[in-house]
Amino acid sequence: MANNVSEFIKKIMGINYDDKKYIYVYRGHANSAWELEPSIYRPTKLIKNEHNLFDDCIIAKPVEFGECRYTVDYLAKMQHYGLPTRLLDVTYDPLVALFFVVQDRNKKMNGEVICLKIPKEMVKSYSSDTVSILANTAKLKYARSSYKIPDDKDCLRARRGQCSCSSNPNYCKLRCDKFYEEEKNESIHYLQYEINSEKPHFKKMINPVDINSVVCVQAKLQSPRIINQSGLFLLFGIGENNKKMPQIQPDWVESKIIIPSGKKKTIVDELKRLKISSSFVYPELPNVIEEIKKRYK
Repeated sequence: MANNVSEFIKKIMGINYDDKKYIYVYRGHANSAWELEPSIYRPTKLIKNEHNLFDDCIIAKPVEFGECRYTVDYLAKMQHYGLPTRLLDVTYDPLVALFFVVQDRNKKMNGEVICLKIPKEMVKSYSSDTVSILANTAKLKYARSSYKIPDDKDCLRARRGQCSCSSNPNYCKLRCDKFYEEEKNESIHYLQYEINSEKPHFKKMINPVDINSVVCVQAKLQSPRIINQSGLFLLFGIGENNKKMPQIQPDWVESKIIIPSGKKKTIVDELKRLKISSSFVYPELPNVIEEIKKRYK
């Protein structure tokens, strides 16, 4: 528990950051009861209309997306403006995460900052093939998003521990081929089509294990908000049971720091002295103007 910024920093500095196989990022929750899940899964009705949300947003404001190349670029912009997506914002800056906990100081519930320790092999560029696979699941109609992962027994070499089809230990060419051939996997062909719309060269090599996973995506530093927030995203795929949410690995959670509800106002004031305020975290002109107005009320 941290009652002020000083106590919070002491706890953050007490985390062991020595293992170079990981990156360390932070997520701030205004309510400590909230789970690590993206907004598209809250409530269930949203996930069933995910493809409609995606399409409607582009139809309404096509010019806003003129510079987007990959599907994850579209999702990042939609997330920026508040549309529910399968992205979950995290940050390299623990003080920014703390700001997200206390920004609504009137809520009478304890907040929480979560430190996540993410293996570097699960940190992907916005242009990676794995990110394309997961991001394009957002375009699938709910009825087309059910699939079945073939068992390891479909590859004799995998059963013998001798599968070397790829450098990825979860990937097996025979298992992948079975994935595409499975009658229940019609949705995979729709997903393949969507991936090819942004990457025509992408072959039928979707790793079935990848779809039911969570990866960390390095965001493009293309807006003042992402730069100031030191932002990046967790990108969630889909589970075998339609769009059941994949789970973050439990060992990714390195530490949790509770922020008492009664201390939020104090921490807001302390963060302002450190220049962590609404106008810094949300640097668009309307937000800056609102903060300027508050100084003279």
